Amino acid sequence: MIEPTGKSFLCYRRCRLSEAQFLIERQHDLGIPTWHDIKNLNEEPTEDFVRSILRDPQTSNAVMWLTPEVAHSPFIHRVEAPLIFERYRSEDGFFVVPIAAGGLDYQGAAEALRNACTIEDLLQWNIRKVESNPANESEIHLIARRILARRLEAIQQYLSPEDPLKLGLYTRSNPPSDHSIPLIVDWTHRFEERVATAETWQRYLLPALDSISELIPEKAPGRVIRASGLLSIPAATALGYYFMATKGIELSWEQYTPGRSSQEWTLQDSRENSGLTVRYNAGSTDADDLAVLVSVNADVSKAVSNSGAFLPKFRALAHVKPGTASESGNLKLDSSGEAVDVAHLVIEAARSARQNYDVQGQVHLFMAVPVGLAVLIGQLLNTLGPVQTYEHIPDSATGHYIAAALLGDRPSQQ
Repeated sequence: MIEPTGKSFLCYRRCRLSEAQFLIERQHDLGIPTWHDIKNLNEEPTEDFVRSILRDPQTSNAVMWLTPEVAHSPFIHRVEAPLIFERYRSEDGFFVVPIAAGGLDYQGAAEALRNACTIEDLLQWNIRKVESNPANESEIHLIARRILARRLEAIQQYLSPEDPLKLGLYTRSNPPSDHSIPLIVDWTHRFEERVATAETWQRYLLPALDSISELIPEKAPGRVIRASGLLSIPAATALGYYFMATKGIELSWEQYTPGRSSQEWTLQDSRENSGLTVRYNAGSTDADDLAVLVSVNADVSKAVSNSGAFLPKFRALAHVKPGTASESGNLKLDSSGEAVDVAHLVIEAARSARQNYDVQGQVHLFMAVPVGLAVLIGQLLNTLGPVQTYEHIPDSATGHYIAAALLGDRPSQQ
């Protein structure tokens, strides 16, 4: 049997490289690791290496990008297509997603493989079709989403009923090749110098989380989600937001703290006193927005002050911070229960400030916290309306903040 947590193989002609690269990127956005000839082909005989990849149990599926140029490819006809269909017919769990692209209809896609060394007739298949030539972003996103749906179906059958569904999310460093994690969301290609633009968030990243959070309960119902990774605070907050507590999907975070064993942080745990308190400050009476500052790993107030040119005026500020000056910005949370306490304090502070200061606008969230806490906070943001998250830029002793993901407005899928 194959490992459904393995890589997705892409069969295509290199003259369609731009479409192929975008499909690879969208699969990475959605948690699907890939094998791609441009990046993954070693310095050795091409045919032998491709044969070994397609026969590898850690290659989970193939995507066939069928365009008019495929009709003239001996390598696809004599090597890739026969091996892909051989794997499929072996009934070991390997699945194939054929796509009619490049202006081809269903008949044309089948004709493109007429000379292949296989008896497979694609007219008997339920082929996916893209209308645009070249395919546009929206169409490629839907194809990647379909691959994710098939992958989740395979994972659901592979896992034991009591097993959690593991999900890794990476923005800070390349993810590990860990086949124990079925979904490895790799956003490193979307972050330049540790930052993703506001457009990237709305165009690619939030739609990816939207798709993941919709498909998991549909294709793997009842699974508990165990998340981990190396990622930015806005990414962690967005992950929690799309798996918010009101959806009824149990999500926990594997929190690593230097010098300690990893802990599982989850809203399922009871609150324990964290020692944090909330301080409120009135702002401009002609402003509508609320700033919520959360200082655990560091005091964010100076960095917020340094960011004035990038920020709106605020009607009020709510600062969640340690209760004693000696701990300010240098607190280590000892347990999941303490993290749960801080998460609820943040939401309570935002609600209280909204009421007491007649805040009518957005919430702006500035945090220096463990990523697991950011996930928990994200899960509780459902009653606050649009929430603007921020990325910290460490360009000085205190740094400054720039806008990242805007949570609450449903992202458009390009």
